[in-house]
Amino acid sequence: MLALAGSLRSKFLNLTALPLTRRTRHVASSDRRDGGQNITNPALPEVCQMIVQAIHDHREAALQLELQALQTREDLPNYLKPLLPKLLAILQGQRSPTLADDPDLDYDDAAELLLLLEQLTNTQN
Repeated sequence: MLALAGSLRSKFLNLTALPLTRRTRHVASSDRRDGGQNITNPALPEVCQMIVQAIHDHREAALQLELQALQTREDLPNYLKPLLPKLLAILQGQRSPTLADDPDLDYDDAAELLLLLEQLTNTQN
C-alpha cells in the first residue's frame, strides 16, 4: 500500500508544472495505460482500435465516410462534436499530439486520443 501511495504521489508531484487540463489528461492517459477503463465514454477505446485496424488494413477511406456521416446527424451528442474532427484528422494521417489540446474535448477523450496517437506512432516505427 505504501508503494502505491508513493507511486501516486510521485505521479502527481511530477505533474505540478503542467497546466491543469494537461495534468488531468496526463493522469487519465496514465490510468488507461495502466489498465484503467474509460468510464465516461466506454465506446471510444473500441472506436480507436477500429481506427488502428482501418489504418493497418488501408481502409481509412471507408471509416472516414462512416465518421463523416455520423458528424452530420442532428442528434449527435455534444461531446462528439469536437472529437469526430480529431478522429477524422488521424485517419487522414495527422499524428500531432496537439490534436488533444482542444479545450472543447473532454479530458478523458483527449487522453484516449493521445493513447491512439502513441499506438499509431509505435506501430509505424
